[in-house]
Amino acid sequence: MAQKLRAVREAGDRRVIVVAGSNAWYSIDASLMAQRLHRPVVNAAVHFGLAKAMVERVSDEVRSGDLVLLPLEYEQYQQPDSLGTTEACYLLFDHFRSPSWSLGWFSAFNSCPLKLERLAPVVRRFSIPQFREPDLSDVMTPIGDRLHTDAELASWRGGWKLNVAGAMAEIREPRLEAAILKMKARGAHVAISFPVQPSESVADVRELDVWRKLIEQWAHHQGVQVVSSPQLHLFPDSCFLDTPYHLHSGCRAQNTERYAAAISAMTLSRP
Repeated sequence: MAQKLRAVREAGDRRVIVVAGSNAWYSIDASLMAQRLHRPVVNAAVHFGLAKAMVERVSDEVRSGDLVLLPLEYEQYQQPDSLGTTEACYLLFDHFRSPSWSLGWFSAFNSCPLKLERLAPVVRRFSIPQFREPDLSDVMTPIGDRLHTDAELASWRGGWKLNVAGAMAEIREPRLEAAILKMKARGAHVAISFPVQPSESVADVRELDVWRKLIEQWAHHQGVQVVSSPQLHLFPDSCFLDTPYHLHSGCRAQNTERYAAAISAMTLSRP
């Protein structure tokens, strides 16, 4: 996180700052987006379990004229009060740092529920916004893109399902809402978008419209724009590197172009 925040601080004026989980980390090429938008772009997306904390920290760094893009994973909207079990599981394991981190991710995540008693102190510490250590910015690295371990990780393909909203009536995100309010007060623009998703995981496209309507309603209450659509960020399983969240480089450019086009079409007024 420290490296990402340093990149935010060192970028020029009128920055575009992308904040979300690793879904956005692996699905947006900051250099390509900067070329298309003719302004500095910082991909400040981090580990899924640290995304909300990163949004809070970026809210302290934004300047007037910045645009913060939040293509948050759908799961982020379902755990408003704390890190929750899903996020906490990402924080537990040291072997993310090894060259075989992709396989380690699956092993760790699948066994995580059996180790929840060890998570209790981690969750308490990371649920406090002021907590600043340790820096976990390198737990997921581009080494996975070089390894391209499709064969070993084929087990999720065809079996992953969209996390549907179900009976969710509205989104309530106190931490994100407070951070967005602070960004707007500092003169920044905020745009909400949608994460990449394997098209094979969506059994009923109407489920995507449920998410779209929920997110649009929530964004309207925050006074921010929604750009793009869930359907524009559907990609076949073959586009994903190692998990149903990470696009490999071959499809990343196409997705980046879609985000850039959506941002270009925005009408920006005073925050």
